[in-house]
Amino acid sequence: MRNRLSVALVTSVLVSLSFATVPGGAADGKAESFWPQWRGPLMTGVAPTAAPPVEWSETKNVRWKVAIPG
Repeated sequence: MRNRLSVALVTSVLVSLSFATVPGGAADGKAESFWPQWRGPLMTGVAPTAAPPVEWSETKNVRWKVAIPG
């Protein structure tokens, strides 16, 4: 019984540590590519270093297209 409790405790600690240490966060200047919590690195829902496009056309700021039937 004691052995099962120890295994369960070690497993839960390892699982929680694996979620806590995620590579590439605000510490290495990649805040725009990874948000470690809900609503972003500043908890405002805004990426501090983002530069989203403000115009689109058939060729400008389009990464990919797919035909939609109908």
